[in-house]
Amino acid sequence: MHMQLKVIVLQLLKEKPYSGYDLMKAIYEHSGWKPSPGSMYPVLDELSRRKLVDVRVSGKRKVYSLTNNGKKEAKELSNTTEKIIEEINKNIRLFSKLYVHEKVDYNESLLMAFEDLKKGKMPFGKLTKEAMELKKVLINIYMGGKHINKEAKIRSILKRAILDLNRI
Repeated sequence: MHMQLKVIVLQLLKEKPYSGYDLMKAIYEHSGWKPSPGSMYPVLDELSRRKLVDVRVSGKRKVYSLTNNGKKEAKELSNTTEKIIEEINKNIRLFSKLYVHEKVDYNESLLMAFEDLKKGKMPFGKLTKEAMELKKVLINIYMGGKHINKEAKIRSILKRAILDLNRI
């Protein structure tokens, strides 16, 4: 996860300077996952040691911004990510042609999601947080055993949500 966090931090810092706390918050808002300070600050320290970020003290916070070397690294990582995603797209298209005998909408949706990722956007955009929260709620219900004898009620709630979403 260390490498992925480094990539995410560099991509966010391309937009504007952030404090460590604000980076954790931005990552959570974009992905639904919030890195811990124990994972965030070692990454920031490493980026600083490698002269990829500048650190400026603003009040009680350290604010991080990309150096010229950091901008180059972020661009290289972005190009690499784009190539990887393009290769995945090619494989999905090939798989679809070989194994899917009728037009299936999820293939096109998956390709659109990868195109968003390639552009540095999260699929579902601002809805990602809510989608992740729903997943967490369902997992917590299951892990806590709260689903036992309540499957019909849970199914009913989810069916209503699906119907509402299909009306959009």
